Parts: sequence; structure tokens; C-alpha cells
Amino acid sequence: MMKLLDIKRARRGRKRAIAKAIAFAAYAIIWKTADVSAGNVVLPGELPAGEQLVAGQATVTRSGSSMDIVQTTDRAILNWQTFNIGAQAKVEFHQPDAHAAVLNRVLTSDPSGIYGALRSNGQVFLVNPSGIVFGKGASVNVGSLVASTMSIGDRDFLNGTYHFNRNGSIAGIVNHANIVAADGGCVALFAPEVTSDGLISARLGSVMLASGEAITLGMGRDDLYSIAVDPSKVASAIENRGMIQADGGHVLMQASTAGELLGSVINNGGTVQARTAENRNGTIVLLGDMESGSVQVSGTLDASAPDGGDGGFIETSAAHVRIDDGTKVTTLATNGKAGTWLIDPHDFTIATGATGDISGATLQTALTAGNVTILSSQGSTASGFGDINVNDNVTWWNNTLTLTAARNININAVLSVRDSNPGDAIDPSDARLVMNTATANGSDAAVSGGTVLVGLTSSGFNGRVDFDRSGT
Repeated sequence: MMKLLDIKRARRGRKRAIAKAIAFAAYAIIWKTADVSAGNVVLPGELPAGEQLVAGQATVTRSGSSMDIVQTTDRAILNWQTFNIGAQAKVEFHQPDAHAAVLNRVLTSDPSGIYGALRSNGQVFLVNPSGIVFGKGASVNVGSLVASTMSIGDRDFLNGTYHFNRNGSIAGIVNHANIVAADGGCVALFAPEVTSDGLISARLGSVMLASGEAITLGMGRDDLYSIAVDPSKVASAIENRGMIQADGGHVLMQASTAGELLGSVINNGGTVQARTAENRNGTIVLLGDMESGSVQVSGTLDASAPDGGDGGFIETSAAHVRIDDGTKVTTLATNGKAGTWLIDPHDFTIATGATGDISGATLQTALTAGNVTILSSQGSTASGFGDINVNDNVTWWNNTLTLTAARNININAVLSVRDSNPGDAIDPSDARLVMNTATANGSDAAVSGGTVLVGLTSSGFNGRVDFDRSGT
């Protein structure tokens, strides 16, 4: 007998450090046990129960601890009293093709526990406003999976308009399992709070962990899934401590809230990998809201191209972005062009310790593995005015560092741009530094041999920019 793991909730802890009139709020996700599943027990051989066919054609058969659901229409809807799969149980959907979809909706207040095997050749939707747990040891192999504590209407689903509304639910989704979608498929987890320390994989497809008041799922560019998120009226949190893979595809972690008092938190302490595959560049996007949201990055973000092609694209955007020491971010291409990592907060400070958003050493390591763009935007008094502050030394030999500030770029340390081919003339394809030419304390740009653009006056320039060859 296995007790259903508790759905966890996120609490935000805010810590402020002020340096040279910069306010930075660092959020930490602390997952605590929420008593939403007390008393729920999932037996080892337990299967979903109390089904009612609402739309389409589907037949449910049971044999011991196995369940087969044969769907013969393109769309089908099943309402359930409970949807649990015990550790020794298996549920398999047999669908017309990979594009066929079945909606499984739980009507009672019991959260769903998936501890056994879930299989399908098509798209499986599981909606339970009371919460969903994918337990450790569970195996999910599907064409695509959409698991949500947000509701979707029958008509929207049957029309292929996948529009989800929170409708007051505050329950979360927890993944400790291995969830694998077919090539080109999708794994989407939608809830106010989503946390994963298991494996989620969708090669050439899309992995999306998202939180909002309303979320619309659709098909975007390059046959990859995309979402549109309306800001939530409750606090939102997304955390990955496990492994997310979407080589040749797209990974999105997005949390959005309405108003400065709520805030959204995205925390990656695991590995997110979207490497180039089959001539398709991977993309990784961690997107918090730009009003009071926070993105905290540790672990690994990997959009590299080790097997050919160009490197991909990585974005970490929110009002506050913090990169922990030792974080590995790479868009390196073995035989092609390196990709770009975009950091897009309000204020951003390169410094060690509590006042810094990234250390010089961590940024320096990232520049060995791809191009880095820091783009600050105008915020409020609390979130920052759009300054970029260089308070720690950075030295690099390859790739481009681009600093673009909505207001000031303040250089209070040494930026050293080194030539990776000292026997030759400076090659603009090696190390480059680009700083925007229209800052509040800037003036006209100075251009040096196509290698560096600088647009600052002495009022924002208290450090030094070094070049080991000719340059200005």
C-alpha cells in the first residue's frame, strides 16, 4: 500500500541587497507539504475508476491491474471519479494516430497519483483541479501529455482550442517520474505551482511548465507547441531539480502574476537540455513576469550543438534574474556558430556576493561557451531603472558580450577582451564587446576595428576596458 505523496506548495522568501541605489529581490522556492492529499491511498494495482464517456467514442476494458482504452474518434472526453495508477498497474490508450486526443477529467476532490505505467500513441490530457502527482518509479510513455490543475471546457477541447482557466484552483503538480513523449510530441504541465525532480523528455518537441490565470496551448513555429499565458491572481512558482530534455525542440518554463504584491518565481537547479538535433536548433526560455517576477538559475542550461549545426538560444527574463555561482550555460557549437544566451531583467549587476546577480567568473565561463547578451529594461523603483553595473572583472577570448541598458552602464571593474589568435590580426569573429550607444550618461560611440562598440562617458566609466591588440 502506498500513501499518495503530498502536493507541495511554494513559499517565497525575499532578500534585498542594495548597492549603488540598486534594489534586487532574490526569491527562493521552499517547497512545503500541503495537506491536500491526506488520507488518500493508492493501492499497488489500483486503476482509474468511475468513468463516463462524454464525447467521442472510446471503450474501457480492465484485466487485473491493466486497463486498455480504445479510442476510435479523433477526439474523446472521459470524466472520472478518480484517476490513479498504482505502482503495479498499467493504463494504455490506443488512439487512431499521434494527433488524436483524449481528455480525462477528474470530477471529485481527490488528487491523482500516477505511480505505475501510462502509455499512449496519441495525445493524453489529464485535468484534475485538486492536484496531480507523478510518483517516483512511475513510467509515462506517450505521444504527448498535457497534465493540468486548470480546467478546459468540452467545446474548446473538441474544437482543438486548448484554453485552460485556473477557476480558483490552487493545487499543484509534482513530478518525480520519467515522462517521455514521442519525437515531435509535447509534455505540458500547467498549475499555479509546478515542481519536477524527475525526467521530462520530448525530442524534437516541446516541454512546457507554466503557471497563469489562463493558458492557451497551440502550435507555433517549426511545428513546435507554444503557449499564451494570462497573469495569475495568485502567486506562481515553477521549479526544476531534475532533467528536462528537448533536443532539436523547445523548453519553456513560464510563470506570470498580476501585480507587484504577488510575484512569480522560476527556479532551475537541475539540467535543462535542448541541443541542436537534425539541423534544428534548440531553445530554452525561463520567463518570469517583468513586474515583480524572479528567475533563479543554477545547475545547467544546455542549447549547444556537439554533433553539428549552430548553437541554439537561451533566455532568462524577469524583473529580477539571479545566476548562481557554478551555473553552466552553453550554446557552444563544435563545428558551427555559437548561439546566444539572453539575460533580460530590470537592473543587473556583475559582482560577487549578495550584491551581484552573476559573478565575473561565472560570466567568463559562459563566454567560453557562447555569446552573452545582457539587456536591461525600465522597471519601477523597487525592481530597478534599467542599469547594468560591472563591479567584477571579466576576461574572455572568444564570443561576444553585449551590454544594452535602458538607462546606464556603469563600469567599475576591468573588462578584458583577449585575442584568441595572437599571431594574427584581431578577428572580429573571436572576442567582441558591444555596448549600446544611447545610455543616459553616454555619448557618441567609439568604434575600434569592428571589434568593440562603446558609448559611455566618464560619468559611468570608473573601471577599464582592456584589449590585448589594437583597439579603442
